[in-house]
Amino acid sequence: MLKTLIKSRIDAIISAIIFDNKNKKRRSTVAVILISLMLVLLVGIIVASLSFLFYAITLIGKETGDNWATMTLASLVASLFCVIGSIFATKTQIFDSKDNELLLSMPIKPRSIFLSRIIVLLVVNYLLESLIMVPAMIIYGVVCSYTPLGFVFAILSYLLIPVFTLAVSTIIAWIVSFVSSRVKNKTAVSVVLYLVLFLGYMYLCFNMGYSAGSDDGEIDLSGLKSTAIFYCVGEAAANGDWLCFLLFALTAIIPSVVIYIVLDFSFIKILTTKKTAAKIEYKGNNQKASSAFGGLVKKELSRFFKSSAYIMNAGMGNILMIVIAIVAAVSSSSAFDLVEELASELSLVNPQLASFLTENTSGIFALLISCIALFLNSTNIVSAPSISLEDKNLWILQCAPVSARQVVFAKIVSHLIICTPAPVIATLIACIALEVTVAHTIMCLLVILSAVVFTAYLGMLLGLKFPKFGWQNENVAIKQGFAVFGSMFGSMLLGIILIALGIFGITTSYYVSSVLMLTPSLIFAIIIHLYLYLCAENNFEKLRN
Repeated sequence: MLKTLIKSRIDAIISAIIFDNKNKKRRSTVAVILISLMLVLLVGIIVASLSFLFYAITLIGKETGDNWATMTLASLVASLFCVIGSIFATKTQIFDSKDNELLLSMPIKPRSIFLSRIIVLLVVNYLLESLIMVPAMIIYGVVCSYTPLGFVFAILSYLLIPVFTLAVSTIIAWIVSFVSSRVKNKTAVSVVLYLVLFLGYMYLCFNMGYSAGSDDGEIDLSGLKSTAIFYCVGEAAANGDWLCFLLFALTAIIPSVVIYIVLDFSFIKILTTKKTAAKIEYKGNNQKASSAFGGLVKKELSRFFKSSAYIMNAGMGNILMIVIAIVAAVSSSSAFDLVEELASELSLVNPQLASFLTENTSGIFALLISCIALFLNSTNIVSAPSISLEDKNLWILQCAPVSARQVVFAKIVSHLIICTPAPVIATLIACIALEVTVAHTIMCLLVILSAVVFTAYLGMLLGLKFPKFGWQNENVAIKQGFAVFGSMFGSMLLGIILIALGIFGITTSYYVSSVLMLTPSLIFAIIIHLYLYLCAENNFEKLRN
């Protein structure tokens, strides 16, 4: 029975690629190949980017004697990647799954249900981890070579990291589920708790000192040595240090075993306990009339802000933009020092480049801010799952006295309302802190906002063409499906193109760079706008089938 449960969950994931949820039919071979190629391309971009990073760090570590740095950084990034990628799935699968009552009514042992979910989550974690750890392990082995014991420890660390991250995800998910079920505003509390707990985990990752950095036992908090158990992974893999590996193994295994035992014994109670929340006192008040379009926009905004899963999965970039902007403001002096140091070193090798760097600091900072914002904007995919989220209620919109054009553009406007303030605020904070000129700040804002508009239109287009209906949990509609993946991938690909154009244009001036970055976003957005304006009715009507 355990095998059957695991197979059914894995089949559900694979069916998202093979079957079209709109008409419940198998996708054509060409469509499956195209989706698979896009997945492979996205994986390739991630692996290639990280491989360049790990290769550079491995070369530096080999020269300085810090050969532990590669595996330390790889294990840290893999850990964060796994927690981010599985934290919502953990909460949904273990604590809030919609098929709990159905499975408990069947002759299936509760332990089998629990184990099937844990194993599938582990498989997901191993897949996510492999994108980071496998390239790092191969690069380190080629450049530095392993000792026999170090190679064994590297493999064992690879096997233990997902176990550790799943334990962390489970703890965070349990706390969020427990607290949010007992308060009025569940969405706000869930979002705040997720952020606090995840940032707390990141803080512990970087600041749990390990006394291996000096001979006198002082805790070394500099650089990657401050990453505690991940520094242990690096030392064990690079130098075959069995004590370091033992510390990491105990840290990974003991919490995981404790959590497994606790959940195993209390799984029935978790599934059957009636969750209570503080009662909400409803008060009558006057209602203001609004237009049909305004009502549709309000409906979309309400749907977004009342769902913690929607906020964290489709709007996380907004939060990260603000956080990174604040960090940039606090550490702005370090950025100026870095530019001065880099210019000083370049003056000995290439005086012309050093002079360009010194004279165009404002434009370079503006370009850097644009690059970071473009990358984070690709994670804001509010419009992409908005059609899929209608699902069984889609007929209401199709029968309501509103046009399909109003429905479609209301969802686009809602995306813009949600995703515009954060990049504007973050850009202004960063530009002021880094002393970017007013003209450069305005150009930077225009570049970022054009990308936001493009993402809104692209998400809506793909949402209409590739909706994901028939879901049992809204997380499926928000996180899965070609519309969500295509919107994120398309925005990321556009961001890469814009960054390349920006770097090419900065050699002339930041204004030329900005024009080059603005043009593709606006052209694509206008084309999609015209298509939706002309074909919205036809596409929306097809969703009935």
